Amino acid sequence: MSVAVELQSEQPDLVARLDELKESDHSTWIAERAAIMRLTPQMMSERYGHELLVWAAANADGETETRRLVDALVELAGYDRVLLHKAIRWSKLRHNSSRGSLVIAGYRLAEAVLLRPVEIDLPGLLRTSAAPGVELSDKRIEEYEVLPVQAGGMRTAGFIPETYAEVEPNTYYKSAVDGPLGFLLIWRHRPQAVVAIGASTPSEIMIYQMQGIVGKMHDSPIPESPVIKTIKARGLAPLVWRRLLIDLVDDVGSQIKGFRTLAIQEGAQNKWTGYTTPGESAPHLTLDAARRAYDIPAEEAGFKKGDDGNWRRPVGYRPVGYRPLARAGLAG
Repeated sequence: MSVAVELQSEQPDLVARLDELKESDHSTWIAERAAIMRLTPQMMSERYGHELLVWAAANADGETETRRLVDALVELAGYDRVLLHKAIRWSKLRHNSSRGSLVIAGYRLAEAVLLRPVEIDLPGLLRTSAAPGVELSDKRIEEYEVLPVQAGGMRTAGFIPETYAEVEPNTYYKSAVDGPLGFLLIWRHRPQAVVAIGASTPSEIMIYQMQGIVGKMHDSPIPESPVIKTIKARGLAPLVWRRLLIDLVDDVGSQIKGFRTLAIQEGAQNKWTGYTTPGESAPHLTLDAARRAYDIPAEEAGFKKGDDGNWRRPVGYRPVGYRPLARAGLAG
């Protein structure tokens, strides 16, 4: 039997040890991986825990083997098939990593948000995120809600199916999520803003997107028909809404064991700063707009910029005497 398996009694976190071994001694990792893969899924699960089986699925050779091991996790441990596939794909596509500990963290985050919803004190978040000089009434607060969302199908990012419904005659608030999961802020049944999140390390949640949503009225019931009117996100007007989204994610992270850091992706690293959509002559998001949308709100909220350019603060931290340095635009 492999050294990794024999050391189980001495290693409380075998998955973390295997992740570290891949970086420090790749040839030994290959041998240990081969030994582990010779075990049946049931043996992996019974002897060493379900998390080793997750590691095996993330490090399997090819989609067919990955699907086989994911199916075993669904049967043996009740994992959600779609969320687990997405956690594996997000780790590989976004982080170029098959680290089992990152996949496990991503799955735990998705499970907490989408399957076993964490508690969200939306009235409290709204009150503490009201714009300077604004006091939200109970009636106004009741007009808001938060909806956990993910991209449709097996995609790890993309359009949100819930925003494709017709809100008013010929009117839609279509939006996309730039990560494996997120939240919609809704006002009077109309999507107003979206925040996209994902596990960036086994102990860190990163915010990849904070974006206002503009409604579009078409000249016919067909969603692809010409737009005759755009509708601003009026529900964001009384709020420092990016702060609300940040604190919402922070509250979620504080309820999930293992997450110690909340991060915000640097504006310049946002994927839309380097992407030009069809019909546009410049990137969809300018660097200045990205800075105002991400870097300024991060600094306001007490985040510190790291060597990688991204912003971080401990989960559960709230800056003393918060005062906005700048108000960002309604939708961007």
